[in-house]
Amino acid sequence: MEPSRLPQPEIDPIVHRSTRPGSSSRAQAAAVGSGVTIGPYRIIEWIGRGGEGDVFRVVHTKVDRAYALKVLRADAYASDPDAAGRFRNEARAAARIDHPNIVEVFDFGYLADGRPYLVMELVRGGSLASLLGDGPLEPDLAMDMVGQLASALAAAHEVGVIHSDVSPTNVLVDGGLAKLADFGLAQLRDDQSRPVPTEPPGYVLGTPSYIAPELIRGHPADERSDQYALGAVLFELLTGHPPFRASTIHGVCRKHLLAPVPALDAPLPLPAGLRRLVTRCLDKRPGHRFPSMRALGSALALAAGRQA
Repeated sequence: MEPSRLPQPEIDPIVHRSTRPGSSSRAQAAAVGSGVTIGPYRIIEWIGRGGEGDVFRVVHTKVDRAYALKVLRADAYASDPDAAGRFRNEARAAARIDHPNIVEVFDFGYLADGRPYLVMELVRGGSLASLLGDGPLEPDLAMDMVGQLASALAAAHEVGVIHSDVSPTNVLVDGGLAKLADFGLAQLRDDQSRPVPTEPPGYVLGTPSYIAPELIRGHPADERSDQYALGAVLFELLTGHPPFRASTIHGVCRKHLLAPVPALDAPLPLPAGLRRLVTRCLDKRPGHRFPSMRALGSALALAAGRQA
């Protein structure tokens, strides 16, 4: 999902979605479509849109293996000078982590017009968001999905990667396997090479329904902000909607900052302790959440009646 630019005033956020003024013109966009070859990859078909990129099913012409190729859209490249940097950041962040619940990145390059692309494993299923189209998930399935994501995020945190945009749209599901994708907004704790964003002061990128209140206030992302987002995802999987809803992004942000965590009114019975777990993840005070993503995963396993 393409993240929104969220403002950072203390309690009164307002969003502006206009195209960035003063964008420099770029070279004519390279053709990307069925039958086009990019390096050793031949495009078979367009399969979707992810964040600021279009995703294609491709085949490596030398080994006859299918992959997913994601290329930055021409409109994003032309209007946002930070977009290419986020794309490169996605490849670098995901490549650091070796975990079965994270979409693996194999290759990175540039088209003739300067747009970056990355090559990933091809996940055959849809997104976690698509599963929600039929309503809330069974609690056991919801806990299993989130447990897998907690394990993936713990592995990411242990190598210095903060995802910063955990949401149902950024999770792919293949059978019973959940795979975290889209590391475009990831923070790398030891990264000195990432370009300084050109966003106006007071803005932060993220998906509004899952963004931690401290990020709206302008604090940097850390393990606890990923935990807040994962708690919001679990709330949605159990109820069919995110914890904070409003008619505008402005209203959603205010609720993240000021509103108490709503009651987790799931349509099906929940294991003892699960409501407390979700409420703890969504605590507005980062220090009152779980001490680590591993600790969250252990608590979730305990709530589900499994050994941590």
